[in-house]
Amino acid sequence: MNKKLLFFIPVIPAAVWFNVPRLRIWLLAKTYVGQEEIPTNAGFAKKAFEKKMIAAGFVATFDWCMLFVRMVLKSALYGKKKDEILQLITAATQGSYQNLLNAKLKYIKYTQKPKPGDIAFYKWLNNPLHGHAEIVNTVNLKDKKYTSISGNSEIKTGVQGVAIRERDLNFSYKNNFCLLGFIRIE
Repeated sequence: MNKKLLFFIPVIPAAVWFNVPRLRIWLLAKTYVGQEEIPTNAGFAKKAFEKKMIAAGFVATFDWCMLFVRMVLKSALYGKKKDEILQLITAATQGSYQNLLNAKLKYIKYTQKPKPGDIAFYKWLNNPLHGHAEIVNTVNLKDKKYTSISGNSEIKTGVQGVAIRERDLNFSYKNNFCLLGFIRIE
């Protein structure tokens, strides 16, 4: 009997994941995989998801990868940490990355060795003011690969939304795209 595993959440004691922000970020982000965009960034097929994205700052026609990350953080974090981090994150990927790098907050760490729940940041070679942000899903350091939960990404041919993407753990330009690093929220 061939059963397909569609969704897997590891058994992690609540006391652990509740106290580790990146695990909350990761587990929450996984719940949105498969959400579909209305073409040309006009909105979202499921109105409940669209409502959360609008609350995170989404406006039709915006590239929304960074706002997807913001929406997840808005639900996964709480208290002063949530307030401080949400002030640093806007719709602009590169601006948000610089804000997080420059923040003098002890629970924000830059790393090149990602773990699930970290935020990956990229920039475009032909337009360095623009980039992409996504949440790390799985990591294979041996093969220098990771998977991400990525908003504003192709789910299937011609359909954008929240997708699992496989990425190279490579900090040089590839296909006009450069991985800058990862931000971990502890």
